[in-house]
Amino acid sequence: MTLTNFLQLINNLNPNYFIYLKINENILPLNKVQITSDKCLLISGTQALTINQLVKMVKNLHKRSIPLLIKDSSLLVYGIQISLKDSRIILI
Repeated sequence: MTLTNFLQLINNLNPNYFIYLKINENILPLNKVQITSDKCLLISGTQALTINQLVKMVKNLHKRSIPLLIKDSSLLVYGIQISLKDSRIILI
């Protein structure tokens, strides 16, 4: 999945939803985003970013067609799970 695809998927969701990463069956909060010239690395941490915080970080990027990768495991993100009950999005 590319950054552009992800932003389109979450466009109509509540901007206060938290974003999590699924790494080896563990669900960890997305805490940091690192952008390089050819990829967007998602880094887990202690407190999850909201959709609104993530969009503010990447809104001025010109090259958004870069792939989303989970840094800890170098896995490509291929989908999302939306949990309305828990107000969160899980990148898988």
